[in-house]
Amino acid sequence: MESNYLIDEPNRVADVYRNYRPTVTPFEIERRLDFIDISEEGYAILGSSNLSGRYWRGSVWYFKNASLAPRKESCATGTECESSVCEGKFIDAKKTIIVGEDSGAVTVLELIEEDDQPISLEGKNSRHDHDSCVLSISVSSDKSSVVTAGMDLCIKVWDTDELVPAHTYRCAHSHHIMNVAYSTEAASEVFASCGLDGAALLWDTRQPKPATVIVDDPKEGLTAIAWQSGDSNTLVVGSAFGTVSMLDIRTRSVLRQSYLFQRPIYKLLSIEPSSLATCADSHEVIVLDPLTEDLKVRYKDERHTDFVRGLSFDKQSRTLYSCGWDKQVIAHAIDL
Repeated sequence: MESNYLIDEPNRVADVYRNYRPTVTPFEIERRLDFIDISEEGYAILGSSNLSGRYWRGSVWYFKNASLAPRKESCATGTECESSVCEGKFIDAKKTIIVGEDSGAVTVLELIEEDDQPISLEGKNSRHDHDSCVLSISVSSDKSSVVTAGMDLCIKVWDTDELVPAHTYRCAHSHHIMNVAYSTEAASEVFASCGLDGAALLWDTRQPKPATVIVDDPKEGLTAIAWQSGDSNTLVVGSAFGTVSMLDIRTRSVLRQSYLFQRPIYKLLSIEPSSLATCADSHEVIVLDPLTEDLKVRYKDERHTDFVRGLSFDKQSRTLYSCGWDKQVIAHAIDL
């Protein structure tokens, strides 16, 4: 073999293949649906990813109604992302979307509607301030700020107008930060976070020491968090052991608890005071009644055939929607 002949070892070019974007990429909705979000006016976005090829890619799709997803022919528009996606949210009722990517990018997309042009999603701002995958995004109730977190152990609070980090909390947890959630109170600057280090923290950006520990149990990693609808003093936390717990942030005590799944909880969505939607690393969608002592199961659906990844509630039709890695978007009619 000639001395100047060079062979790259496969592991040395892995990052190149994962982030490679060919000149012409087939524009399609990938099989793995990672998130769904429905605006107050009923518009829906769907995030899909391809993680099985030589390079990883993702896309975001826009629907005028969640019932049309995930049919490509029924979508209003869509756009490719520079890498696979994990989370996305509407910032306003219709036009502005924020997406977190596995590359660490946080991107704001804007819906462009012109009389003589087809509808399109165009990048408005993008920042690569996270050093690893962005796993969770939460938008404040007044839409003025967004909090993001992920595998780099970093939490960032963003000004949505310019996509500038207003606050950065490095090493906020000692393991992957799985979920962040803004308080539902009007114009609140308080949010909660949870991670695989077993900690649930309450954050107030106005304080010099912003974090308060609500739970700290390294034996049980926490994977999902949400605020109980209509109660700003109660947090709902899901664990890697499949446990759902109701926590009082004032006394830092467990109010109620249920061993719901045999796998890690992935997402919690509080719809109403008496309805809490859950999904895990399984094919089930379960709705609980958090007001009952045993967190009674109100609804259970097993139509998905792979992991359920996204939950969102359409206030217009009063319908819960779920999406998963089986490329299904399923509507759940729940008696609320």
